[in-house]
Amino acid sequence: MQTYRTNKNFRTVIHSGLLSQIGSGLFNIVFLVYAAHMFDAKLAISMVALANLMPMVLAFLTGYAADNTKKQVDRLISNRWLQTILYLLQALLIYLAIFRWWSFLLLVVINIASDLISSYNSGLILPLEKKIVAKEQLESALGLNSSLSATVGLVSSVLGMTLFELLNSNYMLFSLINALSFALAGLLIFVNRRDLSIFESKRMSTSLQRPSLLHSSKHMIVFFQQNKLIMIYILLFALVNFIGPAISPLLNISLLHANKLLFVNFGWTVSLMGVVYSVGEITGSLFVNDIFKGLSILQILALDFVSLILFSGVIIYLQNRYLMFGLFALIGYFIGKMEPKINAFFIGQIDESILAASVGVLNTLIGVAMPLGQFLFLAAANIFVPQLAWVLLSLASLIGLLLTIAATFKQVETTKAAVGKPLDK
Repeated sequence: MQTYRTNKNFRTVIHSGLLSQIGSGLFNIVFLVYAAHMFDAKLAISMVALANLMPMVLAFLTGYAADNTKKQVDRLISNRWLQTILYLLQALLIYLAIFRWWSFLLLVVINIASDLISSYNSGLILPLEKKIVAKEQLESALGLNSSLSATVGLVSSVLGMTLFELLNSNYMLFSLINALSFALAGLLIFVNRRDLSIFESKRMSTSLQRPSLLHSSKHMIVFFQQNKLIMIYILLFALVNFIGPAISPLLNISLLHANKLLFVNFGWTVSLMGVVYSVGEITGSLFVNDIFKGLSILQILALDFVSLILFSGVIIYLQNRYLMFGLFALIGYFIGKMEPKINAFFIGQIDESILAASVGVLNTLIGVAMPLGQFLFLAAANIFVPQLAWVLLSLASLIGLLLTIAATFKQVETTKAAVGKPLDK
C-alpha cells in the first residue's frame, strides 16, 4: 500500500490496467448472454469459450513480441487507442446486425484481437514494473495489483448483469462503455508518458536488430536449463491450473445431486461459491505481511494442494457446505498469495530480454492445462459418476503435493551445497 501511495508511476500503470479491465469485464459477461440468444446457443457459447482461451495459448508469442518492442510506452498508448477503435466497430456491428451469425463471428474475432493486444500490453508493462518498483517492495506491489484486479472482476460479475438489465439489455451501449474504458486507459498513459518513458529498457531503445523467434526460444531454453527452479515453478503452477479451474464446473454437476451442499438453492450456491473464492483470492493478494509471509513459493504450493485434497474429501465423504465454503475460500487465498510471489520472483530473476516471453510460457502452459484438466475431469463425471472425477482430482493434487515436497527438499539440498562450497582463491 505504501508503494501505491508514494509511487505515481505505479499508480498510473495500475489505474490504466483497471480501467481497461472494468469495461472488458462487464462486456465479457454480457457477450455470453448475447451468445445465449443466438440461433445455435450451444455452438455460440462454445465459440466464446474457445476465443477466451486464445490469448493464453498464444501468450508466448505476444510475450516474444513485447520483449522485442522499442518504445514500450508509445506502443501501450497506441494499443489502447486501437482497442478503443475495435470496440467502437463492435458497437456498430451490434447496431447494424444484432444476432446475425456473420456479425457474431466478426464480434468474436474483435474480442480475440483485443484480448491478444491486452496480453501483449501485459508483456510491455512487465519490464516497466521491474524498474518502477523497488525490488524489496515488488511482491507487496504486485499483491496489491492482483487484489485490485480480482476485486474488479468480482464487482463486474456481481453488478454486470444488474447494470445490463437497468440499461434494457442494450448490447451496443455496453460495447461503447468498453470502448470508453480503453480510451481512458490510453489517455492516462498518454498524460504520464514522459515520466514512464524514463523507465523504458535502454536495450529496447537502442537495439538495431530484432532477434528471431528461434533465437529467443534458444536463449530462453538455455536460461531455464541454468535456472531449474524457475522451470519447476512453471510446471507446478501449470499443474495447479490443470486441477483448480475444473473445480467450479465439477462442483456445479455435484450440486445437482447433493442437497446437503446447497445454500438456499442451486443458483445461490453457485453465486456464493464464486464470491467466496474471489474474497479469498483478494485477501491472499492484499495481505502480504500475514502469518504466511515467511513461506516460500513451494510451501504455499504445498498448502494449496493440501486444500484441494481436503476439498475433494468434503465433497465425496462429509457433504458439509460450511467446510466446502471455507476450503474454497482457502484455495483462493493460497492462489492469491502465490501469484504475486511467482510474478515478483520472475521479474526479479529472469533476464529482461526474455522476461515477457518467459511469463508467456507460463501463461501458455496454463492456457493449455486449464481446458485439458476441465475436459478430463468433466468427462469422468459425465461418462461415469462425479465421485470418480473428485477421486481423480484428489489423486492429481496428491501427485502435485509429492512433487512439491520433493522439489522443496531438492532446493534445500542445493542451498546447503552452495553455502558449503569453498570459495575460489
